[in-house]
Amino acid sequence: MRIASLALVVVLLVSAVTTPVAGHPGPENDPPLADAGLDQTVERGATVWLDGGGSLDPDGEIESYRWAIETPTGDTIDPDDPDAVSTTFVPESVGRYAVTLTVTDDHGVTRNDTLYVEVSSRSGSDPADAPANESPPHANEPPTGGIAGPDTVTSGEPTTFTADVYDPDGDVVSYAWSDGQSGAEVTKTVDIPPGETFAFSVRATDDDGATRTFRKTVEVRAEGGPSGREPTIDPANQQPSVRIVGPDRVATNQSVTYALAGSDPDGRIVRWEWPGRTATGPSIDLAWTTPTTVTLRGVVTDDDGATAVATKTVEVYDEGPPVVDIAGPDTAPVGTTQEYTLEAYDPDGGNLTISWDPSQNQLERVNDRFVNHVGIEGELGETVEVRAIVTDDEGNTVIAVKETEVENSEDAEDTQGVPQLSKIRWGYVHDAPTRTGDADTIEHATYEFAASVSHNESKLVRARWTVNDSVESGYTESLGRFRGSETTGIEHTFVSETGGMVSREVTVRVVDADGQRDKQKWVSRVHSVQSHDDVVFSARASRDGPPQVERACRTGAGGRVHRGSLPELPTGLRRRHVD
Repeated sequence: MRIASLALVVVLLVSAVTTPVAGHPGPENDPPLADAGLDQTVERGATVWLDGGGSLDPDGEIESYRWAIETPTGDTIDPDDPDAVSTTFVPESVGRYAVTLTVTDDHGVTRNDTLYVEVSSRSGSDPADAPANESPPHANEPPTGGIAGPDTVTSGEPTTFTADVYDPDGDVVSYAWSDGQSGAEVTKTVDIPPGETFAFSVRATDDDGATRTFRKTVEVRAEGGPSGREPTIDPANQQPSVRIVGPDRVATNQSVTYALAGSDPDGRIVRWEWPGRTATGPSIDLAWTTPTTVTLRGVVTDDDGATAVATKTVEVYDEGPPVVDIAGPDTAPVGTTQEYTLEAYDPDGGNLTISWDPSQNQLERVNDRFVNHVGIEGELGETVEVRAIVTDDEGNTVIAVKETEVENSEDAEDTQGVPQLSKIRWGYVHDAPTRTGDADTIEHATYEFAASVSHNESKLVRARWTVNDSVESGYTESLGRFRGSETTGIEHTFVSETGGMVSREVTVRVVDADGQRDKQKWVSRVHSVQSHDDVVFSARASRDGPPQVERACRTGAGGRVHRGSLPELPTGLRRRHVD
């Protein structure tokens, strides 16, 4: 008997553990949330719309709905369809109706919610009392529509949804979302694990007090990829590829289009998505109102369920023209060279195109497009204008102007006893003969430079020229004692390690016996001859005349043939190092 009693106790205990009490959740079940809707005020005889679509089960589905109505007299009545999500009834008495919705989830757990309908007497005759030629008032229609937005969301990322709702016979006056937000458009951030589904709703109310609730369920996936559920994909399927096509920089309030350029090597793309945005499809139109940096994400899915992800960073800038200013002298003596400096920037960080008038020399354009050296010319008292034309990458152009007055004799500084240099004049001696005093010397890339020196007192004046060539060289010329103007000049052949075009600077300085001095500088790109190479010429005998000189050939690095003019050489072979 003791054994039998023990067995009975064990059976009862197991039964108590394995069978949950009806109407109460199991240890892992969340109960449903019942939502009967908002309280209403209507007139007797009007149709009352009931909508339980805002009810939901956090961890499952709602299996059934049940409506019950208590009248002002305490009687219980049913609406037109008591087991539907949405239904209607027509109150026949004035007073307060209590409408209770009971929902049951897929675990059998129930919850309820009650709304109250205040019914007042009609502000006119009942339909039955109306004259035969008058029809009863038209019954109000509730809002209709749905929730617009993506069917999948990324866990932890904001996503925008819109109540795409209208009222057939009036206006929608309010929206109430299940998370407490209001307005036709809301942004939701879903922080649940990938692979889960998330349900939410919005209740729309029209101008006659009728309401309707619209629901939407979305699938949650991990950032940058598909949902956490294991997709069913053919192992032999080849992955699709995708990239986002569109500008990297966009001005504020500028509408631009971005496209998902996807391809599938063994099939076709069937789905295009923009995580965090309401739009779907191959392209999306976007505009931003404030400067920011945005990372766009796009996902494509092929016909085998495989996905590919692309990202693009977009800089949104505040559009505006460049800011420009020129610094330079207000006055300058005629014949001098003055420096003008441009200060320019683009507020939105774009690139600038700069041109000068007068134009820069070639070296200045290469080395520093913001500095221009301008020779002051013209009549005394006139104005020299220096212009900088600056254009940004949106096509906005700004012109800055600096005016410099050419000093007249009264305004100029006292130059008594001071030597004055003019701007350096130069010429490229490209057609100079290749034969010089030394029969085996070859000259190429030869330039002539000259400058005028003036002095209003009879003084001894010395000029010195310097050239920053491969080895800096200098030349000093004594101009003697003079009053008035003299000319100094040099001829120079530029050299470099590799030959070709190089940047060089030529400077002339003058100083008189009292130590008073002046200076001018010339900078540009010049032709040069290659240094440290031997040049070999070979001569062969000719029966019809003097020896003929073969084409000159460099014997240095690269063994390149020099195709210059051929000099006349004495009989035999000459060899000289060009330095």
